[in-house]
Amino acid sequence: MIESIIILLSVLVPIGGLSLFLVIEDKNRKAAAARRKQIADQYNWCLANIRTDQRAQKDVLQAGRAYYGSGRKWGTPTVYDEIAISNDIKQAGGWF
Repeated sequence: MIESIIILLSVLVPIGGLSLFLVIEDKNRKAAAARRKQIADQYNWCLANIRTDQRAQKDVLQAGRAYYGSGRKWGTPTVYDEIAISNDIKQAGGWF
């Protein structure tokens, strides 16, 4: 009887810990996806309003770096991301 309880506990404890980890990981993933969407929306707003809004002109580089950096492991954009930001701004009609 005691052996079956010990075996049952040894099976349930790791499974319980795994399910708790999966729930926490899922919440973190959803929060990160929501934050990335918010950053993308801000960057897209800056690009859409770069010709008419001074705030968009001022914030577009920072928003672009935040957007491209949010997909990176350390959160900082690479040199290639800087080129992509420059291309995005030119495509949106900024920096003639």
